[in-house]
Amino acid sequence: MSSSQAEATSVSRPPVGVMFERDVPPELLRDRVRLFEDVGLDDVWVVEDLSFAGGIATAATALAATQRLGVGIGILPSMVRNPLFAAMEIAALSRLYPGRVLPGIGHGMQDWMATVGARPDSPLAALDEVLTCVGALLRGESVSIAGRYLRLDDAQLQFPPRERMRLLAGVRGPRSIRLAGAVCDGVILAEPLSPAYVRWARGILDAAAAQAGRDRPTVVAYTWLSVAHDARAAYERVLPMLASIPGGLSEPSVRSSLTALDFGPELIALIGSAASQQELAASLRPEWVEALSVTGTPRMCANAIQRLAQAGADRVVLAPLPDDVDEQVTLLGREVLPLLGPARPPGTG
Repeated sequence: MSSSQAEATSVSRPPVGVMFERDVPPELLRDRVRLFEDVGLDDVWVVEDLSFAGGIATAATALAATQRLGVGIGILPSMVRNPLFAAMEIAALSRLYPGRVLPGIGHGMQDWMATVGARPDSPLAALDEVLTCVGALLRGESVSIAGRYLRLDDAQLQFPPRERMRLLAGVRGPRSIRLAGAVCDGVILAEPLSPAYVRWARGILDAAAAQAGRDRPTVVAYTWLSVAHDARAAYERVLPMLASIPGGLSEPSVRSSLTALDFGPELIALIGSAASQQELAASLRPEWVEALSVTGTPRMCANAIQRLAQAGADRVVLAPLPDDVDEQVTLLGREVLPLLGPARPPGTG
C-alpha cells in the first residue's frame, strides 16, 4: 500500500461519478441519484444489461430527478436498436436536458445478444456501422447506408441535438479501441481497470483519432470503489467484487485489460488455475487490489482517482460495494472529493 501514502494533489480533478448498478430496483433510482447529487458527485452512469432496467428509461428518470448531475448511458448494445431510433432517443434527452447526457454504445455481451437474435458475425463491423450512423445523425446529417448490418435511406433527425454531443464506445480490446478513436468521440472502459490499462488504451485511442483527423477523444474509466476509515476492512470488502462475474476478474472479457499490467501474466495464470471465485479472491495480493480498484481510506482513494486521471482518464466512474452504497457514496463525496480539489470542466481533458 506504500504508493497510496503520498498526498493527493490539490489541482483540479476529473469529474467523478458512480454507477447505478443493474441489481438495484428501478423504483429506488430517484432517491439514489438525488443522494449522489447532494454529496457533490458529478455523474451517475446507468447500465442496460439483458433483462434488467432499460438504459433510456433510467437515464431519463435520473435526469428528471436531479438538477445538474451528468447522466451517462453505459452502454446501449449496438445491435438491439435501429440506429435512427437510438439517435432519436439520445437527441430527445439532449434537448430536454442540455449538456447533461453522455451516451455510450458498445458490443453488448455476445452471449446475451445471441439469446435475443442480435449477435452479429462480426461485432466489430456491426459496431463500426452503428457508431458511424448514430454519430452522423446526432450531428444533424442525412444518412443513407446499405451496409453489412444496417440499412437507412435518407434518415435524418427532425430534432437533432442543439449541442455537440460526445458519442462514446463501450469497448475493451485494442481493435475496438482503435475503431472508437477513428469513428466516435471516446471510450468507456469497464471495470476492473488500472492506471496502466488506461494509459495503454489512451495511447491506442489517441493515435487512431489523430490518424482520422478527429479531436482528442474522451476516456471514461469505470472501477470498483471500497472506501472506509479502516483500510484493511476496505480491502477485504472489495475482494469478492474484484473476483466476480460480472465486472470482475473471472469475466473472460476482462483479460485484455490485464495484459498492460506488470503483474498481468501472473494474475492471468492465477485466474486460470483458481477453482472458484472465492479462491481467486483469497489469492489476490494487496498491491494488485490497489492497482485494480479505488480502495482504502479516503486519502488512499483520492490518490487512486488521481492516478487514473494522470494515466489519461477524463472521467472516473466508481462502482460502490452493493451492500452499503449510501455509506460509500457519502464518504466519497464528503471526504474523498475534497482532497482532490474542484472538478475541471467536462471536455477539457
